[in-house]
Amino acid sequence: FPRLPLMAFIPGVSDQTRDRYLQRPRFLAIAEFGPGSLVYHEGRAYRVDRAMLGSSGTPDGKLVTFAASICPACGAGHDEETREACHVCGHPLAAAHLTRDLFRVDNVATRPIERITANDEERRRQGFDLQTTFRMPEDRGRQDVELVDGEDAPLAILTFASAATIRRINRGLRRRRDEAEIGFLIDPRTGRWRGKSAGEGEDDASPLDQTQRITPVVEDRKNALLLRLPASFRQVAGDEIDQVMVTLQHALVRGIQAAFQLEEGEILAEPTPNRKERNAILFYEAAEGGAGALGRLVQEFDQCRAVTREALRAMHFTETSIDLALASDAAALEDVDGTKCVAGCYQCLLSYYNQPDHAEIDRRLPVLREFLVRLSNASFATVGTATDLAPTSGLPPFDAEPLRVGDRLISMVWRKHRVAALEADWATDGALEALADMGFEAVVLPHEGAARHATLEALAARLGAA
Repeated sequence: FPRLPLMAFIPGVSDQTRDRYLQRPRFLAIAEFGPGSLVYHEGRAYRVDRAMLGSSGTPDGKLVTFAASICPACGAGHDEETREACHVCGHPLAAAHLTRDLFRVDNVATRPIERITANDEERRRQGFDLQTTFRMPEDRGRQDVELVDGEDAPLAILTFASAATIRRINRGLRRRRDEAEIGFLIDPRTGRWRGKSAGEGEDDASPLDQTQRITPVVEDRKNALLLRLPASFRQVAGDEIDQVMVTLQHALVRGIQAAFQLEEGEILAEPTPNRKERNAILFYEAAEGGAGALGRLVQEFDQCRAVTREALRAMHFTETSIDLALASDAAALEDVDGTKCVAGCYQCLLSYYNQPDHAEIDRRLPVLREFLVRLSNASFATVGTATDLAPTSGLPPFDAEPLRVGDRLISMVWRKHRVAALEADWATDGALEALADMGFEAVVLPHEGAARHATLEALAARLGAA
């Protein structure tokens, strides 16, 4: 079933105007209908002054909130307090970013305002500090592949999920005084936003008001693809890593749109874990039901190659030079005759959807060109993923770097203990012999629940005793 949009109640201001509801997609509404935002409708301005609350709450009158740990490596979210390692990349969660007081916002209400101040316009210009996080299924509907070049050097890891839960968090104003203080003040009884960050003045406060700090969040289920790059890539990019990651993100979006003949906005992308730490890129299909494009990227490598080629074509490079670059060196890339674009333009990588990134986009970066050429010539290698290791008490997190066995990678590896765990489907004689030759003890994980649980318990004891 499609997710209902988020609605903003617009009250009628005269006998000739009636009450109305404006609808927006949830990921857009978290900013457009954020606390204190201005909404223009039929020639009038309205301020978003309250969240429309349900009947649930705590005995002391507070709103029910929750917390999530966000992986500092890939940006995946985890609601479980006892989880020790990221369910996507395996990175330890000891240093995870813990976001507290999350509250799901469904609908909001507005009130008409007569005048707009300079503070209101400044507020609209600076916008909100939004963070996107996600959770991928750990059993079915998920696929991991690694892209390697001709020398088996790792280029990237793609993780696809057909029903990923994606959340967008409104952490506060982008230029707030204290960046460590996130969220907004709200009256838990009425849902009215409080404080200057919500567009309220000191005279609006009442001694009878109650306040609670919450962090608004919306979520939806989407087809999603996470692109992770090895640490070596960041070392090669050096001081240009942020520009490279920004430009790569939007170049691949353009490539996906062109390769699968999608409209602008059907495929969206976000840096993870946040805009200041661009360690990975999360792509998701914005349209209801999805277009099925992202799943094909991990199933048909020809499609992955087509995307990178379309990305290079979108960056104003000639067809002849693209062919030469893919056959030899990225230095062969040449601009189409008459190209006036320097770092980026609206005919290549700039768009309405990436306006905050315009200053960072630069199609001229040699590291970016080289990476796209290598990506187009890469091949697939399957990556083994952990599915249910977290519930096992006492099991330490596995290493962040997977172990290569033949043409596959095993992610459930503890090098300190010389132990590797692999699914039963992977436990071929060749794989077991290869692990033994490397000095690793192989633990085969059965499919059945009881047997699997017993194996995981024994594995936890083995690692704890080592």
